[in-house]
Amino acid sequence: MRKIIRRYPFGIVHQPEPRNEKAEVLARSPHPSEPVADVPVAPPPGSRPEAARFDWLCEAARQPGKAAQLALMLAWQAAQASSPAVKPARRGQRRFGVSRDACYDGLRRLEDAGLVHVWRLPGRLPQVVLVEPGTDQPLQLQ
Repeated sequence: MRKIIRRYPFGIVHQPEPRNEKAEVLARSPHPSEPVADVPVAPPPGSRPEAARFDWLCEAARQPGKAAQLALMLAWQAAQASSPAVKPARRGQRRFGVSRDACYDGLRRLEDAGLVHVWRLPGRLPQVVLVEPGTDQPLQLQ
């Protein structure tokens, strides 16, 4: 493994070479053609979240871009947590095919549509609360 040297105003920092996670997973797999359990692409088959609110999802689907995928991810996380307040974690974004930039754009669009309230702090994941369409009340999941 070669070292990467970064020069900063406060000194020189030696960092290991960036990891290629996909290559590592394929190297661990006995047969590259077999699916690998370490890289989830969909919610696990044993998880049974509560029923989704289709009226909320239909409103979110009318938004442009990846807002519909983001809304599906947020609804799934809210059902798993049994709470309308969630944080869009990177693992969930990767699982539902939403990049970081698309997530922030989608949150702005969902917020403009009145489907979520978002609290943002510098350097932190945004806190998202799903709300009833057209109101300020938290979304009732059941």
